[in-house]
Amino acid sequence: MRTNLFRLLFFLLAGVMLSACDKPVLSEDEDSGKDNPSKPLKGNLILRVSGFEIIPFDNVTRTKQDLKDVCTSLCFALYDQSDRKVAYKNQSASDSNFGQVGLELDKGTYQVVVVAHSGEGNPQMSTPAEVWFTNATSFTDTYYYYNASVVVGDGQQTIEVVLEHAVAMFRLVTSDPVPDNVARIRFNYTGGCGRLNAKTGLGTGVRSKQTVWFDISESQKGKPITLEVYTFPNEEDGLLKMQINTYDANDNPLDEAVLDNVPIERNKITVYTGYLFSDPPQGGGGEEPGGDEPGGETPVVDPTSASYVFPLKVETDWGGTIEKTF
Repeated sequence: MRTNLFRLLFFLLAGVMLSACDKPVLSEDEDSGKDNPSKPLKGNLILRVSGFEIIPFDNVTRTKQDLKDVCTSLCFALYDQSDRKVAYKNQSASDSNFGQVGLELDKGTYQVVVVAHSGEGNPQMSTPAEVWFTNATSFTDTYYYYNASVVVGDGQQTIEVVLEHAVAMFRLVTSDPVPDNVARIRFNYTGGCGRLNAKTGLGTGVRSKQTVWFDISESQKGKPITLEVYTFPNEEDGLLKMQINTYDANDNPLDEAVLDNVPIERNKITVYTGYLFSDPPQGGGGEEPGGDEPGGETPVVDPTSASYVFPLKVETDWGGTIEKTF
């Protein structure tokens, strides 16, 4: 009897020790991609972000910036030729190897998608044509890379990833200061999309309703404010309907502005300047939008007219701006 008891205890102890030595198996979506930066990257495919492609009006230039100044998160996904996801890694700007990953893959031909963003969470990347951002993950400045055919063999190869802008930006510039009772500002807008097709670089699917909230700090009150939101245009250009609401600390509504037919273009900034918290002053004066010198009558502008577009201006990190007043 005692012998049998000792045998039972021995097998139980051995089982506990074996289970403690087992390593958990992570799914591809749980792999954060934190390779050891002190060692060369392992794998037969190395992906390295090397720059950003900026598209101004008449030519294509490439600029290199510090990756951490542009985005806080990177997502790397590989798919076979039938769009089935076979590998995935994500990184945050705090990772010492941010911007490069090593992958060990079977021989074959793959599609590669890389997405750079600064959202609260990473997008779902079911297929190359379905990169999903939501109101929960937030919509931020977003770049992408797509390669339809990367052939992987026995030897190691490195792909230099050059990211392109995938979004259009709407920038609100208020001419009046933020009142003391404003605690939050909400943007509701339709006409764009929260889902990216990395094969085309455009939004895909049904045009969605996107919502972005901004909390107003004490230091922002008493002065004009600039706020920016983003969307994926379903075409190279399009129109948004923009609803902007302000709230007090108890979420009671205060002011509202509705802007129809807001023109947007991928890799361009649409700037609306006007009075959000108060009525505009009567008469002229001030600076004409897009002008070099102050003075003169402010032109009468129909903010619902998509035909009123100021000449584009080259930005350092965007293809240009579309300027309007409201």
